[in-house]
Amino acid sequence: MTVDAAVSKLRWLLAHPEAVAAAKPASDGEAAELRHLLYDADPDATTTPLPYPNPLEASS
Repeated sequence: MTVDAAVSKLRWLLAHPEAVAAAKPASDGEAAELRHLLYDADPDATTTPLPYPNPLEASS
């Protein structure tokens, strides 16, 4: 997907929020892949998740 196509799709979604509410939920496989975009959140993870809150946030 090109940047122009992604921007166009985002603009359409912003103009039609009802389409987001009517969308089907992600399948288990899709949800697992989306979790990996943030960190490896699966029980068999070999990569530790991003620390949150980070030490600076926790001390304030």
